[in-house]
Amino acid sequence: VPNGALTTKTATTVVGPATLNTAGSYNVTVRHGASGTPSNTWSLTVGTGTPTTSSLSTSPSPPLDRVAFNFTLNGSGFDPATVQVVFTGPGCTSGCTVPNGNLTTKTATQVAGPAVLAAGSFTVAVRNGAGPLSNTQPLTVVAPVISNLTTSPSPPQVAQTFTFTISGSNFDPGSIEVVFNGPGCSPCVVPNGALTTKTATTVVGPA
Repeated sequence: VPNGALTTKTATTVVGPATLNTAGSYNVTVRHGASGTPSNTWSLTVGTGTPTTSSLSTSPSPPLDRVAFNFTLNGSGFDPATVQVVFTGPGCTSGCTVPNGNLTTKTATQVAGPAVLAAGSFTVAVRNGAGPLSNTQPLTVVAPVISNLTTSPSPPQVAQTFTFTISGSNFDPGSIEVVFNGPGCSPCVVPNGALTTKTATTVVGPA
């Protein structure tokens, strides 16, 4: 910052304007003219400011309990080089961070990436590096729900194989299992690979 740009110049104080376009740590010195000996240094940290989020979308929507999903956050003030996404909720009381390197989209107005969360209500924010958190967007991750169970034969007979059909919602065909708890089962699990039908609303298999 040349002498002519300074707005105050005394033996003990100088004041003036500056614009630094990259966030980070700087060393500041003063000198008397271009050939002068630099003073001792004083540290200055330039932040990236507080980003703002405006919307959140996921695929699938809503996300399923402990099943990978993709999220997209829109907003402003994102630093593509340092932005991170922070989920706060069940299992993430101190915040679960998706680091910059895991994000698949990083622009000044949009970030996207993958996540896996337990069922429950979350808040989602972004931050640039170690800077302050943005405002939050709400997110609900849903658990599977059973609405009906039928068997063939009905009722099942002890020590005889039967077929069950479970209807409901929020089933992940790629990972769903059926768990029986009761006499002699603590628990008994029908693994995903043994199921004969696996959709988002129906599972069928032998037991």
